[in-house]
Amino acid sequence: MTEFLERLDNSKAFLYSIILGAIFYVTMYDDGSIKENQIENLNVQVQKNTTEIIKLKKEIREIQGFIVTMNKLGAKFDKLLQYIPEKFNVNDQQKIISTEARSVGAEVTSLKSVGGGEKFSFYEEIKVTVRLKGAYSQIILFLSNLTKINKVIVMDKMTLSTVGAKIKGEPSAVSFSGTFIGYRYIKDKSGGLRR
Repeated sequence: MTEFLERLDNSKAFLYSIILGAIFYVTMYDDGSIKENQIENLNVQVQKNTTEIIKLKKEIREIQGFIVTMNKLGAKFDKLLQYIPEKFNVNDQQKIISTEARSVGAEVTSLKSVGGGEKFSFYEEIKVTVRLKGAYSQIILFLSNLTKINKVIVMDKMTLSTVGAKIKGEPSAVSFSGTFIGYRYIKDKSGGLRR
């Protein structure tokens, strides 16, 4: 190596230094942009994780508050779950509506699910549409009877219209259509409260 260096003149040494510099630049030089990109990606991931931690802490506080309330209520909470049961589905809700309509003498012309409603932390909505035909008094009695059952079923939308000719100034029948929302309690898969 010493002999090689002694034989080099200035122009060859300059040329070799340029070649070595170019090889170093192409293969090993790092201007820091790779590290800056890695830092930026890590900062984004930290921000996502921080947001997720805040969300989870909020859910944990809600669950802890719910557990405290549930423990305070004791038997009252069990009574509440009777009205918003875990084992309640669209078929159960349709059966209740159909039974109550028929019990007052109204004709069920349509009864169908309109898909699931919103899901919340501990419960979800079950939506059903119904069309009935009957006397005005039958429809009112049907709605009244729904308020007396041991399930929470609320009316979301309703329309009434007359059907047929009027007899002594009163319509012979009324057509009712409405959307009803029932509620189901949700537990998580482990049997505890859903987050």
